Amino acid sequence: MFTGAPQVLRASGGNEVVALRGQDALLGLIVCADPRPQSAAWEWGSLHLQVGEGLGRYHAEQLIPVSYYNVKSQIEFKIDLI
Repeated sequence: MFTGAPQVLRASGGNEVVALRGQDALLGLIVCADPRPQSAAWEWGSLHLQVGEGLGRYHAEQLIPVSYYNVKSQIEFKIDLI
């Protein structure tokens, strides 16, 4: 049993996400927390999305239970390079 703030569990992949311009990209993470979070949000610069919300090309999916202590969250967005 653990106590304290939720912990982000490191993925086995690298630190980079590669996506093609004009295509959808998907970022995800697994958080270890007990009890399960009542709310969660993705923040990127000035963008702040609660899970389940969408804004333009961004959509933050609902939390998905992975195991008793772990939940998974994903955000989907379209890559547009200027």
